[in-house]
Amino acid sequence: MEYLKTIPNEYFIYGSIGILLLGIILGFTKTITVYRDFADLTKVFMLVLAPLGLFYILGDKIDNRILQNIFFGIEGLLLVWIIVTTFIDNRNIFKTLLALITKIPLGVIFAIYLVNFISPSGNTKSKRRQSRGIAGIVMLFLAPILYGLVRNKVWSFKKQENVL
Repeated sequence: MEYLKTIPNEYFIYGSIGILLLGIILGFTKTITVYRDFADLTKVFMLVLAPLGLFYILGDKIDNRILQNIFFGIEGLLLVWIIVTTFIDNRNIFKTLLALITKIPLGVIFAIYLVNFISPSGNTKSKRRQSRGIAGIVMLFLAPILYGLVRNKVWSFKKQENVL
């Protein structure tokens, strides 16, 4: 552990970015399955957007211990569902870990900037405009990457048969 304390923080950042880029490259080449389909991408977005929405709606009522336990239980189940489906898609623990290390941060970053684009932070109009502009630029570059990492790009649904 002493050795880890002597490594500068920049190396951890560079290593994390390198692993993320490796996951993106392997996802684009279809060596790993990062996102199975758009529903899988949505699950990762919900991992971030659900807590933000819940805290926005409930506000100070979130102090209730029962609500907190229900909320963390649902979030935990969603995370387990994401992990299990990612393993089913990749069928290899190392590919699964790399896919998770790629899919969750990218989805979280996109969801956070999406929220910031819709509801920018800042005390003044110019600060909010700047915040929205930065969020728009990040989303502009991140959206094609996310789209490229979705393996099955077909939107499908079951048609209801007319029964009379």
